[in-house]
Amino acid sequence: YTGMDSLKGSPIDAINKNIAAAANLNNFQDDTESDMKSALQTSVSNTSGMVKTAVKTLSDRTVTIRKVDKQSESGFVRQEFEEASNDLLEKHRDFNEDGTVAGKTAFLGKLKNLQGQITPSMSEEDVIAVVQKFCEKKPSSTVDVLDFLLKLSSKETEKVILNAKQTCEFCAENPEFAPGDLIRLSKNMTPGMKEGQVLQEIESVYGRLGTDKTESAALIAKAFKFLKTTGTIPEETKRGISREHDKFTADNRDQISYSLNVGNYAQKVAKGNVAIAKEYLTLHNQIKGNLPEVPALFTELSTKYTSFEQLKGAYKFLIHSIGEEVSFQTLELGKRKLPEGPELQRLMEYGSALRSIFFIYKYTESKMPLLASQFEALKGG
Repeated sequence: YTGMDSLKGSPIDAINKNIAAAANLNNFQDDTESDMKSALQTSVSNTSGMVKTAVKTLSDRTVTIRKVDKQSESGFVRQEFEEASNDLLEKHRDFNEDGTVAGKTAFLGKLKNLQGQITPSMSEEDVIAVVQKFCEKKPSSTVDVLDFLLKLSSKETEKVILNAKQTCEFCAENPEFAPGDLIRLSKNMTPGMKEGQVLQEIESVYGRLGTDKTESAALIAKAFKFLKTTGTIPEETKRGISREHDKFTADNRDQISYSLNVGNYAQKVAKGNVAIAKEYLTLHNQIKGNLPEVPALFTELSTKYTSFEQLKGAYKFLIHSIGEEVSFQTLELGKRKLPEGPELQRLMEYGSALRSIFFIYKYTESKMPLLASQFEALKGG
């Protein structure tokens, strides 16, 4: 009963005194054996009752303390959830579709349900799949929803959610990558891999270098970068990956530079819109190997991009990407000490034709208000 003396109304002192009195044989010098037994039995009975009272007092107070602790913990959890959900809604106001209190309440219910679906037994792929389903109407919110879950995660789920968030962040910055491919690639990284094995594993997913410069050199370089930063690979293995990455970069510097420039410009023109940036890169890869007639390309783009601003973005990207291709081809020809071939000349002529047709379209667009006013005037006449 150490420490119980501080409890208000504690019977500990009385218990101690009762035991001491029972143990003091001097009190029984003039009594018979029967009297001594009776006194001891009374003392033991009283002591037992006091002990039961003390234990009940401590038990009642422990229950009260636990209830207070549980209420405090519950209040803290509610506060954390409220703060995290408010942060998420601040970034993505359209989650509350009708903008009402009822709409917000409904969305918070969905978030609680999502939170309950994440369990310690889930893999990184499982977590991403659940969150992507939750965000299927707004894929751009995937990273922020994972961040919400990370803020409220337990010790058991924190690591898997963090890894899922890092993977999805990388894919958001590099739309040509899919989370599933990166996770499978990470699983293939093992300690003691021989030189060249990491590159072989990457090539098995993203194709061999040289088949397409944009879809090989840039992808491979970025895949190396992901493998070096993901939290799912041991540091010992990462050191080997880093050595292979350095060698690959040194051997393919010009191709990587060309590829990254094209990809970065696609994202710049698309103003961070992942879907549009991916469309631009796909368009670039399609026409680079098989340049269509400029009028046909113009007709295709005019049909696909209905506003002038959209068409302007596509043309800006194509003219820039063809310029990058010309620069790269010039470097390659210089290294091989070859004269300018028909390929380089064809690219330069194509870029010039694209610029010409774009400026004609731009001129026409600028005159549309005048044409519209003349049309209205004719109708009125």
